[in-house]
Amino acid sequence: MPASTPKRDSHGQKQLQRVGHLALLAAFLLSSGAMLLPPLTVAQSQEGSAPLRDPDAIAIIQSSLNAMGGTEAWVLLRAATTTGSLTAPNSASASPFTWTDDWTAGIRMRRDNTAKDGSHKLFVQGSAADLPSAPPSANDAVTAKFHPPHFDKVTALIFHLPGAALSVVLQDSKYSISTTSPPNPRRSFQGKPDRADRSTPDLSDTSCVLIVRTPQGSGDSAANLTLCFSNKSKLPVYAKVMQPNIIDPTKPLPETVEYSGFRRMGPVFVPSAVSIIDPLKRQKVLTVNSVSWNANLPSNPSSGVTQ
Repeated sequence: MPASTPKRDSHGQKQLQRVGHLALLAAFLLSSGAMLLPPLTVAQSQEGSAPLRDPDAIAIIQSSLNAMGGTEAWVLLRAATTTGSLTAPNSASASPFTWTDDWTAGIRMRRDNTAKDGSHKLFVQGSAADLPSAPPSANDAVTAKFHPPHFDKVTALIFHLPGAALSVVLQDSKYSISTTSPPNPRRSFQGKPDRADRSTPDLSDTSCVLIVRTPQGSGDSAANLTLCFSNKSKLPVYAKVMQPNIIDPTKPLPETVEYSGFRRMGPVFVPSAVSIIDPLKRQKVLTVNSVSWNANLPSNPSSGVTQ
């Protein structure tokens, strides 16, 4: 027993010496400014939390808006009434529609309903207090409702009024904008490709941007979509919109859009034909006949092209 006691004391002294050496080393690093990694990490996380506004992506969007009538014209637009026809999935004939959109604050959408009573659906972003006190018509009273908070004005407008959606993105710094590679346009559902598809669009000569909005609170909206623009005409040709998945929020559902036949309607250009493939791979075709806009619009748009 006496022989083992000095060993334990020697071992304890060595441990104390090691601790002392580590303490001196830490003090030296702190005093010399060598330990700068934690402050950099904090700064990087703060920068990462702010929406990214890539100048190259902004330039792509601005060029597209100029091709669709000019950024100045689109900034003045706040509401639209769109008329046309809609061919629903598995339908042999098209049905006329009249849609109204007001994105002055949030988004108000009025959509034709297929109900036999001829009523309409009225969607309003926000709370029940945002609903109009007097519905636009008597038929709206039954179906007037406010949409869940994840509803986003850009996501709502991108299908038939891409210029309006892009104008909102440029004006609202809460949207993150960055350049991205063209997505795989082959129709898919939850990552599984549809081998029967034969109408994959060619996106080789396009420039694409990714638009994301992350909710900042329980009442804020979200958006996640990719848009591709023709390098020749600068017009949007394709969009992939990630829609919320109620069953599994971790797996958003892709909805694809193809634009063609841009025509001047008022001071700006809008697509006259829109093909939409929903997450269940059902196709809807929109034919836009006319769009009427709010007042105080410029009579001569700065630029514009036909397709």
